[in-house]
Amino acid sequence: MAASGNAFTRFLKGILRGIDITRRVVVDVIFLAIVVIVLVVIFKPSAPSVPASAALSLDPQGMLVEQTPDRVHRAMRKLLGQPVQPVTRVRDLVWSVDSAAHDASIKAIALDLDDFAGGSLVQLERVGKALKRFEKAGKPVIAYASNYSQGSYYLAAMASKAYLTSNQGIVGVLGLSAYRNYYKDLIDKLRVQWHVFRVGKYKSYVEPFTRNSMSAAAKQENTELLNGMWKRYVGQVASARGEDEAALRSLVNHLPDALAQAKGDDAALAKQAGMIDGVMSMPKLRETLAKIAGKDPDTGGFRHISMQKYLHARTPGSRLANRAWDQVAVIVAQGDIVPGSAPQGKVGADTLSTLLNRAARSDRVKAVVLDVDSPGGSSLASDQILHAELALEKTGKPLVVSMSGVAASGGYWISMASDRIFAQPATITGSIGIFGMFPTFEKTMAWAGIHRDGVETSPLADFGDPMRALGSDESKVFQQVIEHGYGQFTGNVAKYRNLPQSHVDAIAQGRVWLGSAAKRIGLVDQFGDLDDAVKAAAGMAKVKQYGVDYLAPSLTSGQQFIVQLADDPQMRGVAGHLFGTTDADSALAAIRPLINGVRHTLTLHDPHDVYAYCFCGPLAHVR
Repeated sequence: MAASGNAFTRFLKGILRGIDITRRVVVDVIFLAIVVIVLVVIFKPSAPSVPASAALSLDPQGMLVEQTPDRVHRAMRKLLGQPVQPVTRVRDLVWSVDSAAHDASIKAIALDLDDFAGGSLVQLERVGKALKRFEKAGKPVIAYASNYSQGSYYLAAMASKAYLTSNQGIVGVLGLSAYRNYYKDLIDKLRVQWHVFRVGKYKSYVEPFTRNSMSAAAKQENTELLNGMWKRYVGQVASARGEDEAALRSLVNHLPDALAQAKGDDAALAKQAGMIDGVMSMPKLRETLAKIAGKDPDTGGFRHISMQKYLHARTPGSRLANRAWDQVAVIVAQGDIVPGSAPQGKVGADTLSTLLNRAARSDRVKAVVLDVDSPGGSSLASDQILHAELALEKTGKPLVVSMSGVAASGGYWISMASDRIFAQPATITGSIGIFGMFPTFEKTMAWAGIHRDGVETSPLADFGDPMRALGSDESKVFQQVIEHGYGQFTGNVAKYRNLPQSHVDAIAQGRVWLGSAAKRIGLVDQFGDLDDAVKAAAGMAKVKQYGVDYLAPSLTSGQQFIVQLADDPQMRGVAGHLFGTTDADSALAAIRPLINGVRHTLTLHDPHDVYAYCFCGPLAHVR
């Protein structure tokens, strides 16, 4: 027995020694990785240089956004080899194009639209105008793709030349639509009681839970919105291509007949209709661009610089020059409005209020522009942001709102008290209305054979309990809260927009308006984009020389390190090499246990279940 005991002890000690050695090796490897990566950061080459003659290569990825959502979460997924939905910031595209227009080194723009997924019509227009300014400077924009969606084709139409790179390619301009799923029958089958409280004839967000089809009011509203946007899209595309608007509209409406006459050759039909300049293979395109920008001796293609490298090469100097100037702060409010803190891509009430407070306390910030691209969300969070804006305005600093694709419901709530509201004709705004909704499961529980019983000290002690039927007193309370919130919303619109209450009551009702109508009825002040709003804010603050400072929540040093590691191919390559592979994404997945779950997900949740939200984000996007 003693011998066997000693053997077991030796075996256990051996296991412990093995664990200790493994621990030391792992710690040493991680330490070495950190040392090497830090050295890469320290000795990393300076900003890339712009060739003396080159094309600016633009290849927008995914959807257009005002702000890159949750950079840390995206970086972690990238490091773990997980898919990350690509996005492209509008301001990066616009700044690159406008800077290149006056840059003698940039001879042309090569616009690769194969991986572009679209954006709101407002965002597309902003980029399109920049492309036209570049062309006006005497430089060509060459757009190309194997296939065009409606969003990518809009930008192609704004180019000097637009090509398909394959005879099998298509130009998918088909019109705009708005469809939703409706769940009433499913909810009934599950025996769920879905309670809805709302004010506003057009507040249609709740309809999928109470109906099996779109209401007449929602159909009327959506039809007007889509027709207005479609008219604008077709008009601008036809004008840019020098084609007849009616002819383009007729082509889309009678596409099957037109395609039959073209024997199914969509590329040939697009060329015949003047939508593209032809089909050109990638080798031929490279030759064409090489004649303009110069030939790259290393690749045999054309000399070019990517947007990312161009931004890196050209922006540091201008940012440095702006440090001593007065600042116009730009704060982006993109996504659903939620209580508390939230990463970029959502509008956290505490997060945005903190940024507004930072701008209010800064001596250098003389004015603030709120860039709104939000369909709303929590009414409580929206109201909290409103009060932070009022506190900013008490300092005497102008607050100007620039509406992007959507600034509706809660998005309008956080816009209405500003000194001036800029929008575009295609902006979707308004939706001044409130609703509350939640399910109860008493019938589901009865069906499952579950019974509930208890006692209470007062009639509403178990207020909002989802496991029992909603009482009449509770229904009255919820409806009164909703009506009070709606009264506050419309009253504030009347107050801050200086409109008669009767007029606000008539244009509210949860109805969504295009910017072209919103200006006419007094919900916005003037048409213009973000640059116009910044100029107006500077003028109101009476500053002539100023910089533009984008305020965003600060990342910790650790978060900044993760983002930098994920965004830098060189650093990812070093990390991949340390793990014994050239596939950095797969290699870095080995550290999944260390960072898996390090993320904080906030949902659209108001503590009172009262929402100022509009299902109009999908309506604004052209894909």
